[in-house]
Amino acid sequence: MTTFREFQYELATLLRCNVAELPPVFQGERARVLAIGIFFDLRALYPRADGERLRDWFGRYTASAPYLKRVARANYRNDLQGRNVTRISKDSKQAARRRLAILEPGYWQRQGTETPPSADTHPAPASEAANG
Repeated sequence: MTTFREFQYELATLLRCNVAELPPVFQGERARVLAIGIFFDLRALYPRADGERLRDWFGRYTASAPYLKRVARANYRNDLQGRNVTRISKDSKQAARRRLAILEPGYWQRQGTETPPSADTHPAPASEAANG
């Protein structure tokens, strides 16, 4: 399984920058939920980046366990600056929980529940909502 840190290094390589120079939404120790359409914002900022490889990176990143865990728990999607921009839909949360249960069998049991909780029975803590 690829870690968030590994995704950061891979993205920095694709964008031809240092990890410290990545947009704020990709900084820190954990994944943040990305705003819909953020791929196009990133392409505009880094026009020299290989679009096909970047699209592949986004596909793998948004299907990864670290990202899905954030979708399942966070309340907001973030723009490139890391600002909360839109609420995450209940459908997106449920889909993330189902995919996570497949990627990491037993994940929800380790969290203290037998099945993935529904979007409205597992609210994110206030600290996560603030951080996206």
